[in-house]
Amino acid sequence: KNINTNNLSNILQQAIRYGGDTDTVAGLVGQLSGALFGDESINKDWLSKLENAEIIKSQINTLLSMV
Repeated sequence: KNINTNNLSNILQQAIRYGGDTDTVAGLVGQLSGALFGDESINKDWLSKLENAEIIKSQINTLLSMV
């Protein structure tokens, strides 16, 4: 099955619609799409509801500073 889109939100929605182990599929698709499109592609409304967003952002920045 092909997913044809360049929008993170649409990619995740399509991946989930395929069924199966949707939480794992969405996690993998989200990680790969995030790496491809960057964090600016994440829906701002989703980010506003993310628990511990500032801690996560800090950890990401720490990891990125190591590479």
